[in-house]
Amino acid sequence: LTCIVLNDYLSFNGNDDNNNTGENPLMGDILCLIGAALYASSNVLQERLVKFSNRHEYIGNLGLFGAIIAAIQFIIVDLSSMRKATY
Repeated sequence: LTCIVLNDYLSFNGNDDNNNTGENPLMGDILCLIGAALYASSNVLQERLVKFSNRHEYIGNLGLFGAIIAAIQFIIVDLSSMRKATY
């Protein structure tokens, strides 16, 4: 957190050598912290599920729901480009 605040302070004061500041660095910092919190909670929940349930059931559910989420992402992001591609 200290590094993020220091980086924003230096960028806002013009001490950035590359001049590669984004349009909204505060939003980037907030998204970074939210992503880190979600990743940490995901790890804790995974450890809890493995500890208190059957490991085989956990791996099976991970594969099932992972495939469903990947299919939804494919439909949203890549389906139109796959239809346009020539094989």
